[in-house]
Amino acid sequence: MAQASKEAEFRLYYWPGFPGRGEFMRLLFAETQTPYVDVFEGKTKEEAVKMGYGKGKKHFAFPVLEHGDIYISQSSVICRYLGKKLDGGRLYPKSEKDRLQAEMIMGGVDGVVEEGLRAWHAINTNASYYEQKEATQPFIEYYKTKRLPKWLDFFETLLKENFKKTGKLLFVGDELSWVDICVFHAIDGNLFECPEVFEKEPTEYVKKFHNAIRERPNIKAWLKSDKRTKFTHTGPIV
Repeated sequence: MAQASKEAEFRLYYWPGFPGRGEFMRLLFAETQTPYVDVFEGKTKEEAVKMGYGKGKKHFAFPVLEHGDIYISQSSVICRYLGKKLDGGRLYPKSEKDRLQAEMIMGGVDGVVEEGLRAWHAINTNASYYEQKEATQPFIEYYKTKRLPKWLDFFETLLKENFKKTGKLLFVGDELSWVDICVFHAIDGNLFECPEVFEKEPTEYVKKFHNAIRERPNIKAWLKSDKRTKFTHTGPIV
């Protein structure tokens, strides 16, 4: 399991207390056994707000990654960058075609994550789920019955097509890539929050993929570790 260290060259800024989008990066660090500093670990949300974005540069929202003089935000940008940098770039697809495919799939990850978060926070994105629990139920129901099934079909189709070509339960080519780890987190959070949808929809390949990534030694160790925050039942991946 990747251990946080004050000497680590990577610094991750993300809200404490739940996995969220910061978990994309934590899983990539875990898979590659890369030390990093989780800047807000052990802090409250209020303390994180006061600490801000580190160097004082303004970003729209967390997560933010600091690596030397690189200081970037937006989940897809950070994850692609980490795919290039971590463990000699072994998670970065080798061909341009596969790299573009990975970025396209990450666009889908961003889409399903955003739709899920907005369904559970449909009235006020800045308020907690519990402050709007009753009012959000129609939006959550729509997400579960209309939107999530479409996203699962998207991921199922991509996995099935790549499996036919490579014999591997992966999204891009025949080697694990950064986008596989990111899709895993999106699936993991939705499976936790909406298990009934996975039972109703044809998700054979998605379920096998999820199980395979979950059982990878470094991922498995991270998921069982005390440092890994748990899902909160306040929305997918949250």
